[in-house]
Amino acid sequence: MNAYNIIHIKFLCTIFSRYTYLLTHHIYIAILKIINVGILCINHFNPTPCNRHNILIYLPYFNLTLTLHNKIITLPFINKINQSYTNKFNRTEPDMDLPDFFNRKLTIGFIGFGLIAGSIAKALKNVHSEYQIIATSRTLAPLNEALNDGTIDKIIPTLDHHFNQCDYIFLCTPVVTITSYFSKLKNIIKNDCIITDVGSVKTIIHEAAIDCGLRQHFIGGHPMAGSEKSGYQHADASILKGAAYVITPFDNTDKNKLTAYKMLVEQMQCNAIIMDYKQHDYCVASVSHLPHLISAALSKIVCENDDADNHMHMLAAGGFKDTTRIAASSPEMWEQICASNGIAISMLLKKYIHLLQEIDEHICTDNPDNNEYIRQLFQIARDYRNTF
Repeated sequence: MNAYNIIHIKFLCTIFSRYTYLLTHHIYIAILKIINVGILCINHFNPTPCNRHNILIYLPYFNLTLTLHNKIITLPFINKINQSYTNKFNRTEPDMDLPDFFNRKLTIGFIGFGLIAGSIAKALKNVHSEYQIIATSRTLAPLNEALNDGTIDKIIPTLDHHFNQCDYIFLCTPVVTITSYFSKLKNIIKNDCIITDVGSVKTIIHEAAIDCGLRQHFIGGHPMAGSEKSGYQHADASILKGAAYVITPFDNTDKNKLTAYKMLVEQMQCNAIIMDYKQHDYCVASVSHLPHLISAALSKIVCENDDADNHMHMLAAGGFKDTTRIAASSPEMWEQICASNGIAISMLLKKYIHLLQEIDEHICTDNPDNNEYIRQLFQIARDYRNTF
């Protein structure tokens, strides 16, 4: 397995006071220089690429843990912290046994195993080959492939007691079917298990978790990554690298669990973003769901208005292909997504239709003011697009 090609420094402010944090920062730099890693950047929470070594570094509680070429080395670091410092800790942060979280062998279960599930499993295995990953799916072919290439450790034919050992369970089925697993998992999972999902709509899933009495176990998740392609055969850990990964807890989600889950997400080299689940649904309606509908509509209108010789198809180049790439996504998946987030999509769709009507009013005349409107439209669009 390939380890992270990064230096990852975790300074846990829940443990160290501000002054201790500064001290450990300098000690870290000295240690890294001694082992000749080559420091590009020391960053509080985000991983920094390092091309010279495969290395993962943590600073939990009182130990310095190095994972170098997949070999874990734990060095005694601090045996005791002066009690006077402990009063300066930021008590708004969770007070959890983070060394245990990082050092223990996690068991992670997947229900459904396609593009996103496979990519997440690969990303986690790349960092921690010792993690035990089990998976079940309605079809065995992707599971057999994942078992053969080392991404998972065990195939579970059906959802059963094997999942009661899982620290995390990822629900990676279509949005509508995700909710059907809650009642089954309720009687299987252990007390500290975190159930999460990768669905692109959150409200319907959160409400189902509440109805099933799983509020204390469920934390929503949505990696803003993917492809117009589907299936495990296209899974790749690299699609998650640098991607936003939205985490949608409940208002009263346990802080320890939320922190642990956020750290797990960061191990995938994703940028964790914590957000209210209803806010998530409106945001993704604008940046994901509406664009897919627009892409599909553009493909449809060209298809239906092409001539007998298919000249439109022959002339379609980069602009059309770039704009309609996501129209090649799964129709079944997008049927369910649109049905699950219809209210938010409809609100934004009405605004989009209004804008198109406004454009139409300005594009069919020779009035200079209308030309200026079109120019401003493209200027505003270009300026915003260039911010990415």
